Amino acid sequence: MVVALLLVLPSRSVLADDGLAERLPAYAANLTMGEPVRTIYARTGYRLLWNADAMGRLLALLATVAAHGLDPADFPEPGLVEPGRLDMLAPQEREIADVALTHTLLRYVHVLRFGQVDPWAIEADWNYSRQDSAATPADVVVDALMSADFVAVIKERTQRGGFYRRLMDWLQTYRALRDAGGWDAVEDGPTLKPDAVDARIPALRRRLAAEGFTTPEPVDATVFDADLVALVKQWQWRHGLDADGVIGARTHASLNDTAQQLVDRLRVNLERLRWEEPQRTGRAVLVNIAGYTLYLLDGETVQWTSRTVVGRPYRQTPVLTARITHLVFNPSWTVPPTILYKDTLPAIRRDAGYLAANHMQVLTGDGQTVDPNGVDWSGYRRGGFPYQIRQAPGVWNALGKVKFNMPNPQSVYLHDTPSKNLFEKSERSFSSGCIRVENALTLASLLLAADGGDTARIDQWTAQTRTHYEKLASPVPVMLQYLTALDTEGEGLRLYADVYGRDARLLAALDQHQRVEVTDKGSEAGVD
Repeated sequence: MVVALLLVLPSRSVLADDGLAERLPAYAANLTMGEPVRTIYARTGYRLLWNADAMGRLLALLATVAAHGLDPADFPEPGLVEPGRLDMLAPQEREIADVALTHTLLRYVHVLRFGQVDPWAIEADWNYSRQDSAATPADVVVDALMSADFVAVIKERTQRGGFYRRLMDWLQTYRALRDAGGWDAVEDGPTLKPDAVDARIPALRRRLAAEGFTTPEPVDATVFDADLVALVKQWQWRHGLDADGVIGARTHASLNDTAQQLVDRLRVNLERLRWEEPQRTGRAVLVNIAGYTLYLLDGETVQWTSRTVVGRPYRQTPVLTARITHLVFNPSWTVPPTILYKDTLPAIRRDAGYLAANHMQVLTGDGQTVDPNGVDWSGYRRGGFPYQIRQAPGVWNALGKVKFNMPNPQSVYLHDTPSKNLFEKSERSFSSGCIRVENALTLASLLLAADGGDTARIDQWTAQTRTHYEKLASPVPVMLQYLTALDTEGEGLRLYADVYGRDARLLAALDQHQRVEVTDKGSEAGVD
C-alpha cells in the first residue's frame, strides 16, 4: 500500500514537516468541505499528497467536466500555481497548495456523485438520500490517492448509468450544433398542414435537417409533402409534442428554440440525474413528471411504460422517492384537505345533491356516518372542517380500480382513473398532485407477478365493490422525477416542455458559484 501511495505523493525531500497535522485545521477552517479534507490527511498520515505530475493529471481530469455540462473553471481552487512551480514553493505555501489540490479533487468527486446544486434548495419536497452505501467522497479520494492510477480510480468510482451517459452524448451533439451556428428561425404565419404550399417550407426543411431529420430532395421545395410530414412527426415526437405532422403554434415555438436553449436543457437534466444514485439497480418505478410517463424498470432496462396524468401547475406533483407497499383494489377515496377546501366544499355549497351524485359520505374521525343535512356547509369557508368526506368504491371512484400505496410525507400515490380520455392529450397536467396511470391494472399485475402474488385473482377482486388489499413482500421503489430531457435505452432522446417552469431556476443556480480560497488563515467565507 505504501509503494502505491508513493506513486502520487511527492518525494520525501519535499514532504512537509511533522507540523502539518497542527496547521491543517487553519488551512481547512472555512473550506466548503473542510472536515472531509482533514479526514483525508489523517488517513494518509498527514503527508503532502501531490507532486507536479499528479497535479497535471488532476487538471486534465477537471477539464473533462465540460462533458457533464459543468464549467471546468469552477473546479481548480483560486491561486493554484502551475504544476512546474509546485515544488518551488516555500514550505507553508507548498502545504496550502497541497490542501487546495485535495479539496479540488474532493469537490470534483462530490459534484459528480451528488450534483453541484443543492437539490433541497430547488425541490421543496426532495427526500432522496445522500447516503452512499459504497463510499463517501472522502473515501473515494483516499482510495484513489493510494492507488497506482488515481485518475482511473476516480473515473471508475464516479461513473454513472446509461440514462446519464446518453444525455452526455446528446449534450455533445447539441453543443456541436450550437458551435456550428445553430439554425435560423422559421418565420411565423398560418398553421402549416399536409399538402400546404408555403414559402416557409424550405426554411422548415433546413431547420429539421439541422437536427439530423432529412428527406430526399423534393420535387417542389415549397410543398409540405408526405415525406416532410413524416419527418415533422418524428421531430415532434422527440420534442414531446403531438406527433400530428401539423406546424401549429406549439410546434412552431419549439422549432424556434435555439441550440443554446437545448444545450441548457440537457445541462439542467444532467444535474437532476446527478442528484440520484449513480447506478439504478433492481426493480423500480420511475415517473417522469415533465414527460407524463411512467417507466417500470429493472436496473435501467425499461420493462413497461404507461402514460400518466400529473398535477396541475398550481397543484404540482412533488419530486420525491417512496416505496409501493400495498396494492388496493376497489379503493375508497378520502378527499384530501387541498381538494376538500378548494373543490369539494364549494361544490357542495353550490349543489345540495353533489354528495349523493358522487357516492360520497360524510364521516367522523372514527368512521361514523354523519347526516349531511345536519351540517352547516357555509360555516367552513376558512377551514376547520371537522369531518371526512369519503367516496365509495365503484366505477365512479376517482381512484378507479386500483391504488398503489406508497407512504410519503406528501401523501401522493399512483392510481387508476375513470377519466381515461385525458391520456390521449399530449399535455397531461390535470390532477391535484397524485399520478393517474393508464392501464393501471397491468402495472398491478406486473408488480404482483414479480412479487410472487396471485395475479389470476385480479379480475375477481375488481369485479366486486369490496375493497381488497394485497401487500407486497418486497416493496418497490418509486422515483418521482422532473426531467425535461430523457433518453431511455431503445426510445431515444425526448425533450419535454417545462410545464412547471423549473428549468430556469436550476440553470441559474448551476451557473452561479462562490469560490473558496485556501490560505494559512483559513478561507474566505463562501459556498459552492
